Amino acid sequence: MDTSSSSTLMLQDDFLIPLSSDEVRRLIILDAPNLMHMTKTRESDQNKVSAAGLLAVMRYFFKKDFDVIAVSQRKYTRDATVSNKFAVDQLESMGLIYLAEGHTLDDIVALEMAHTTDGVVVSNDQFEDHMQLSQRFSKLCDRCVSIQLEQVKPSERYTMSCNGHYIA
Repeated sequence: MDTSSSSTLMLQDDFLIPLSSDEVRRLIILDAPNLMHMTKTRESDQNKVSAAGLLAVMRYFFKKDFDVIAVSQRKYTRDATVSNKFAVDQLESMGLIYLAEGHTLDDIVALEMAHTTDGVVVSNDQFEDHMQLSQRFSKLCDRCVSIQLEQVKPSERYTMSCNGHYIA
């Protein structure tokens, strides 16, 4: 996924689209901490991640008619670690985020989900350490989508772009 301008979220997603109506779209698994770390703003408390990027990417895939689930550790539901905590709480109440408990690594959970469902993980993490742990994860590397989000001016935040996607 790349953003060619600050007002457009674009993805070369042809490989995700089923070739026939008999095929099912792949499950999109979002690495929530990775996406939330990407959208920290200078104005926000630097110790907190932001749910804004997670919501923007999630919305993009929903609009494209994909099933989407975010995966995170529970620590990203606390006021001390995330701004816009209410958004993460709402995702949890809707069953749109899986929260790994205890010391369970959210990366392993995301990779297991992708392996089990033939899904796609959206993350800038290359999962190199996890790929070496399990042979079955090595095949998932080709189905990991990395993204780049551009920082937008504060005056442009939370406005709608020309293609119907909100700018976070």
